[in-house]
Amino acid sequence: MKTADNDNLKQLDELLAESKQSWLLGAGICVNAGIPLMGPLTSQVFARVETDNMEALDVLNAVKEELPSGSHIEHILSQLCDYATIAERSKEKKAKVGTHILDFDKLRELHEKILRGIAETIHWGYTPADGDEPERIGT
Repeated sequence: MKTADNDNLKQLDELLAESKQSWLLGAGICVNAGIPLMGPLTSQVFARVETDNMEALDVLNAVKEELPSGSHIEHILSQLCDYATIAERSKEKKAKVGTHILDFDKLRELHEKILRGIAETIHWGYTPADGDEPERIGT
């Protein structure tokens, strides 16, 4: 091994031994751990909402229809926050989402429901179906 290689390995060992580290990993690193990318995460959150509340699903679909194709759950959350902000500032404390008129508390409740769906999906894991491999939902 070259001296430069030994120096690089020694420096790496020293860096790994440091306390209070933060690691920044690239997108997709989580897939093998059962944490879905944004597209499958969005689908899974929608599926969770569908089993709980059809009205909430209708509102989410209305928000998704307003956004460009390829939008995912992060964009939908941002849009809901915008609606909640509009409702909070308006005289009637309501905002129109598609054909639905929702008050601030309802918008905040839906936002929290989505956050819980994301947290539970990430906590328990989710792997979408792929070819012969079936969908796996952690418990």
